[in-house]
Amino acid sequence: MMKSMTGKEKFFWISYGIGLTFLFLLSSTDLIIKEEEAKVHPISVIVEADSDDNYVNFRKGMDLAAVELNADVNFITLYEKGNRRQQEELLKREQQDGSSALIVAPVNGEAVLAMQEENQLVLPLVFINSETVGEPGTGKTCTGRFIRWWPSAWPLAWS
Repeated sequence: MMKSMTGKEKFFWISYGIGLTFLFLLSSTDLIIKEEEAKVHPISVIVEADSDDNYVNFRKGMDLAAVELNADVNFITLYEKGNRRQQEELLKREQQDGSSALIVAPVNGEAVLAMQEENQLVLPLVFINSETVGEPGTGKTCTGRFIRWWPSAWPLAWS
């Protein structure tokens, strides 16, 4: 025969269940341990070509670095190869869309620097495949030849 539970046993099991439920809710929320949310940095890469055939390995490295550095990399090609006006429009659009930095293979590096001098571009710029260098010491522009392992320069863009 089954023995019925006494009042103390019922109280114990109900208290035990409530306690476990409380601990579960406490551990599954941020009440005790506050986890720091990883900030994702949007970065735009704009190249001068109309396809990414020449940038396949570069793009693979970019994607790996993006995972390590909590970045969201947006790789953009032009509709028409060498179209300077379209590249300038894309630079402005990416800035308006909230990009933290721009990595550019410029069609015309001097034109991009002119946009930066006129304050049309206020984001940090990294030039790749270009000999164009901005004014030394400004910290606004650098070229790919100075940052062979360019992902290490990303923290500079948002520090």
